[in-house]
Amino acid sequence: MNIGGEKKIATTWSTLTKFPSSTLGWMFSGKHELKKHEDRVFIDRDGEPFVNMLSYLWQDKIPPFNSNIEE
Repeated sequence: MNIGGEKKIATTWSTLTKFPSSTLGWMFSGKHELKKHEDRVFIDRDGEPFVNMLSYLWQDKIPPFNSNIEE
């Protein structure tokens, strides 16, 4: 995936659809056409928070934050 043009991330379909009723679950359900840029799914969002969200999906816990602002 290309997240906001700043992060290139690889993950599995099962991670993205872990919670089927979530926005990611809905997006990757196979029922919707996804925007692509340079042959990667493009998600127009800030990259760092997206990485934190994936970290949560991978580990089933909220990742540590460096500051209250980051959280």
